[in-house]
Amino acid sequence: MGQFSQINAVIEAYTDWARPWMFYDSVVSIERLADDERSLITAIWSEGCNERHWSDGSVPEGSAAAELALEQSFPALSAKARSRVVRAAAYQWK
Repeated sequence: MGQFSQINAVIEAYTDWARPWMFYDSVVSIERLADDERSLITAIWSEGCNERHWSDGSVPEGSAAAELALEQSFPALSAKARSRVVRAAAYQWK
């Protein structure tokens, strides 16, 4: 759970929504992250952007599917962090 405290904090800290395409690179480049935390963020991002959530429906449908998948796969990820990941992933699929 401690590892997710740091991950939740760095994901929740992203606020540059004028540049949502910078979300992933900005989050994983935070210096205080350990390599295993970066790997976990990459896995979270990969799940959030997974084509199965986004390819067959609208952006709201894809967002809901990605949100549910993240909640199931990473239950320690906070709701706020999940919503940030989904918001950035939705930009990738627009």
